[in-house]
Amino acid sequence: MVAAGESRGGVTLWDARVNESVAHFSTNSPNAKRSVFAVDGAARVLALAGDSGMVHLYDIAARKEIVKKKICPTDVKTMSFSPKMRLLLAADVQRLRMVNLGDISLTPFPPPTHHILSLQSVTGILWDPTTCRFVVRGTDRLLRLYRPDDADSEAS
Repeated sequence: MVAAGESRGGVTLWDARVNESVAHFSTNSPNAKRSVFAVDGAARVLALAGDSGMVHLYDIAARKEIVKKKICPTDVKTMSFSPKMRLLLAADVQRLRMVNLGDISLTPFPPPTHHILSLQSVTGILWDPTTCRFVVRGTDRLLRLYRPDDADSEAS
């Protein structure tokens, strides 16, 4: 399965075995811009940024929206799911925010657990695949390594 963003703000899923798309997700915003999205490691949840800091979570298998919530005051520039835990990082121009999703089907979308101030706008996020650490790249071209508090870690 391949996910491809659109300039109109949607995301289309493609199966390499067939020649047409298998699913399409959209925030249905009249002011849609380029797509900012992330897929969790299990390929079950798609996070799609909408207008003015709104994030929409979709169940990929059911092809329906689970929940939406405003987590940033301005447009989300980049997002990433952690590979080992149910954490979502979302960055706007001012800050990087971490949301612990837990069981998103049973509980409301939680508020961000961390507000990480960045001096420059975040242009990319990369998680360490073996631990709960991530690297952030800003417009200043510097890489910053972060590790959430151990209290936020999932038990082994």
